[in-house]
Amino acid sequence: MPEKKSSIYADCAKGFEEAVRLNRDATGAFVAAAEAAAKAYGEIGANWLDYTSTQFEESAACAKAVFASKTPKEAIEVQTAYAKKAFDQYVATGAKLSEVSLRTANEIIEPVGARLNQAFDNVWKSRPAA
Repeated sequence: MPEKKSSIYADCAKGFEEAVRLNRDATGAFVAAAEAAAKAYGEIGANWLDYTSTQFEESAACAKAVFASKTPKEAIEVQTAYAKKAFDQYVATGAKLSEVSLRTANEIIEPVGARLNQAFDNVWKSRPAA
């Protein structure tokens, strides 16, 4: 009978060690995902700040050019050129932010997905034979 008792304790200790390892691995995966997200938020913030400051400067320059125009036609041409450039910059910035967001989503999913796959593999291998 004592052998069975020590076997139960060994099994419990093994299970506890496995639970600790799984928790440590899961925590590492979530930390890696959080680091990727934080890096991306910084990159997105920097891109957005650059875009907004450029737009502010260019809109101020456009306003000065419109007020300095000698004819209404010249003012309309200046405003039209500014509007086209602003739209193109908006589209380019949107594309850049979309690319960063997609890349970040993949970077966030990768460590968590790998951890989940490993956990499912462990469960599958440890299941009792049918």
